[in-house]
Amino acid sequence: MVDAIIRLTVLVVLVLGTLNAAHALRIVARVGRHLARRPDALALVFPVFRSAADVRAWLARWRRLLDSEPALVTVRRDARLVLVRHIHLTVASHTWTFALAVITTPSLV
Repeated sequence: MVDAIIRLTVLVVLVLGTLNAAHALRIVARVGRHLARRPDALALVFPVFRSAADVRAWLARWRRLLDSEPALVTVRRDARLVLVRHIHLTVASHTWTFALAVITTPSLV
């Protein structure tokens, strides 16, 4: 029974992880399409920092870009969803691992 639970858990984690990775690739492709239309795309993707002010300016450009278009606001929301889903999947799989370890480990007393 425990083997079946472990196999099922592993299968579910792998399937959800694969779907999450596919969703993340779709988000990266959407951001890439939006960046391809911008003349300063290379400066956004491959920045050169000479000071802390350059870092702040670069972050401000990304913030303006991601807040400017409704499509990119949706992409940002989807990216947050992917991250939250990944964290949830990691915590859930580890919880199952600990629970099964407690169930299957013989008592030391």
